[in-house]
Amino acid sequence: MTFHNNDKLPTETLLRNARIKFEKLLTQQTKEPEWQQFFTQHPYVLSLSLPLRLEPQDIIPLARPGKTEPDFIFYPRKIAQPPFYGAIEIKRADSKIVTVTRSNVAILSRDAETAIEQAKFYNENIRTSIMKRDNILFLGNDSYIFVVMGMTSELTTKLSDSFFQEMIQSKLPRNLQILPYDYLYKRFEQEVPPKLHLLVPTLKEQNYQQMVMSKVLLRSIDEIELSVRSYLTLRNANIRTLSELVKKTEKEMTEIYGFGKKSLDQIKEVLSNMGLHLNMTLLPDNLTKLKKTT
Repeated sequence: MTFHNNDKLPTETLLRNARIKFEKLLTQQTKEPEWQQFFTQHPYVLSLSLPLRLEPQDIIPLARPGKTEPDFIFYPRKIAQPPFYGAIEIKRADSKIVTVTRSNVAILSRDAETAIEQAKFYNENIRTSIMKRDNILFLGNDSYIFVVMGMTSELTTKLSDSFFQEMIQSKLPRNLQILPYDYLYKRFEQEVPPKLHLLVPTLKEQNYQQMVMSKVLLRSIDEIELSVRSYLTLRNANIRTLSELVKKTEKEMTEIYGFGKKSLDQIKEVLSNMGLHLNMTLLPDNLTKLKKTT
């Protein structure tokens, strides 16, 4: 399964399959190429997990054989003059991040230091490389470096004292973060909509329409036609289903950061085509037959 870099957002099925694959990889002994391949095939895992607002097409895989370059670079490709850019370096999930010496001093491991130096070197050349590659001009100089390696369990075991944590943080460049694999997994898992099952008793004619409405209201916003901007704005506002959306008023929607009149008009049109509208009052009976499972 390959995700193509275009404006199409991943479906719920793609997200769930990626989560299953991610979880399976975490239980196995893996090498760097396996993770490079996974993130290349599922760029939305990174775009949804990194502590930046990115879209799948913003993640560009590199790491070509014989080339000295980072595993991935990223920048907002839909913005004519991107305000930031960065590099992602992938290391093994079993890589050690820190070492505690006999004198009880926490230091970065050799693997971590090597990864950081590689990422810093790559980052210094990314801006020029992107400008040549895509002929674009950057407005800002903000750059970010993410090193994906290790697991948080190692950090909580070795750096239980906040003093140790601060000691390690002070050794990292200000624009660099080390992201353990399970940290990324948890952030991605939070973005995957849970499965919704409709428990339907024997249907009678009089409650058929209510059942249909209940099923419609439980649809995820992933299943409706929205622009990328509208979709991401709703997601960032924790609006995941139509039932959560239709209960909002126009005023509440326009108060959401990044949600403008164009997005509002689009939402109203989409809802109208489904027989819905904003500021709906939902009776509890609409959802009594629904059960959420993971």
